Amino acid sequence: MTKGWEFLIQWKDGTESWCTLKELKELFPIEVAEYEKARGIIDEPALAWWCLYTLKKRDRVIAGLQA
Repeated sequence: MTKGWEFLIQWKDGTESWCTLKELKELFPIEVAEYEKARGIIDEPALAWWCLYTLKKRDRVIAGLQA
């Protein structure tokens, strides 16, 4: 379902490369979910369930650390 989604990433050293959503979800799940939410693309079918799940999981982990 994530097939066809690619993002242009600018790395800290200034280089840029295209990465598939599948790769990014594995390497940087929270950052990708936050980016999708900030850009308003969270409602896309390929992103919606995964993004919401990741953000809720992040919030549960943070709440557990604060307790």
